[in-house]
Amino acid sequence: MPLSATDKDTLMGRLMIPVEDVARNGRIKEVWSLQDAERGYIELNLTWQTCHLSLEQQRR
Repeated sequence: MPLSATDKDTLMGRLMIPVEDVARNGRIKEVWSLQDAERGYIELNLTWQTCHLSLEQQRR
């Protein structure tokens, strides 16, 4: 079924993953049940990468 720019998004459920958890663990790969949904799940593979900038890069 093709989608167009005028199609509306349908809320299928929610999931809250604190960014702090991803940063602390470095990587999270898991399947979660959707919240506020009769059924459904989402599988995510999240990776945290720390970025270091030199002082010269920060001044730009």
